Amino acid sequence: MAYINELYYMTQYMGSDVDLSEFRKLAERASEMIDLLTHGKSASFSKEELPEAVKKAVAAQVEYLARHGGMKAYTGFPEGDIFKETIGGYSYEKTGKTPVTIGGIPVSPLAVSYLDSEGLRCGLI
Repeated sequence: MAYINELYYMTQYMGSDVDLSEFRKLAERASEMIDLLTHGKSASFSKEELPEAVKKAVAAQVEYLARHGGMKAYTGFPEGDIFKETIGGYSYEKTGKTPVTIGGIPVSPLAVSYLDSEGLRCGLI
C-alpha cells in the first residue's frame, strides 16, 4: 500500500505536477523503493505512526520518477537528461544517467536525505 496519496503530495509536500493517471502506480512503486532503502523499517510503522520523513521520501521519489519518465523509469528505462550542443556544423548529444539507482531504477537523492535525517536508511547505495 502506498504511504501517500495525491492529496498529501499536492497539499502537504507541494510536489510538481505528476500525471494523475500514473500517480497511484508511482506512489505504490515509490513506497516499495523506500521499503527497500530502509530494509523494511518503513513498513513496520502503522499508518498513524508513519514518520513524516518517510512520507516526504515517498513524495520525493514519486516526483523523481515522474521527471525521469514515469513508469518507464521504474521498469528500468529512465529517460534521463539529454544534453545537446551544436557548434557550426558539429553537433553532440549525450544522455545523462541518474547517479544513484536500485536495480537500474533512479533513486531520488532527496528521498535518501529524508530517510537519513531520521536514521531510517540501511546500507549504502
